Amino acid sequence: MEETHLKTRENIFLINAEEKYIVFDPEEGDKWELNDTGALIVKNLMKGASLEEIKDKILEEYEINPDSAEKALQQYVEQLKKAGVIL
Repeated sequence: MEETHLKTRENIFLINAEEKYIVFDPEEGDKWELNDTGALIVKNLMKGASLEEIKDKILEEYEINPDSAEKALQQYVEQLKKAGVIL
């Protein structure tokens, strides 16, 4: 993996509401809906986890091979960057 540590936008909250996850920025009023995998990624980024650590958590949580986990993680990270959740 190229980047090992990424940061989320400051002052965001991850909310579990009615079986879905929402990232909310109260200062800007922005919000994004995430699936379980997205929530796992954002929650761990907010804790300061590296991408390798997050990949390991994905492997623990889901029955997926390491190459697929890394590819899925990279794709989701790119989506989160485009949405502005990750800086």
